[in-house]
Order: sequence, then structure tokens, then C-alpha cells
Amino acid sequence: MQKTTILNDPDENGTIDNNYIFGGTDDTGNDAIYAEVVLTIVSDEGLELLELPSLAGTGYASINDIVREHGDVFTRRVNFLARPL
Repeated sequence: MQKTTILNDPDENGTIDNNYIFGGTDDTGNDAIYAEVVLTIVSDEGLELLELPSLAGTGYASINDIVREHGDVFTRRVNFLARPL
């Protein structure tokens, strides 16, 4: 059985606790100004480990350990235009 992972949930509590969209909320009626896009790229070796049916004998306790060791995280800020072109 495959485990469902919630993106951007580092403490695995089932909720996204960090802000990734900034500059506006539903309460103020303001539009969002920018968002942060977080992308994790996993190496070929890490993908081979993730494809195994079990982590037994790999030296890793969880999928997150594999991603932490074999992944690179890239964060980019995406700006939204104040008005369309």
C-alpha cells in the first residue's frame, strides 16, 4: 500500500502550516502579490530506493529520509502582475 504525502507538510501533521502565497487574503479583498514555489528533485539513486517495495535493509527509516539525503530543494518566487497585460 502506498502512503499519501501532503506536499509542503514537513512535520507530517496533515496541514500546511507555512505561508506560500503572500500579499492578500479573502478578508481584505486584496489580490495575492507573489507565491513561493518549492520543488524537490530526487537523484536517480534516490528514485531507485523509493521504488523498492520495502525500506528494510536500506538504512533508511522513512521515505522522508531518502528524499532528504538524495534530494535538492529549489525555491522560487513567482510574482503576480497587478493587472493583466
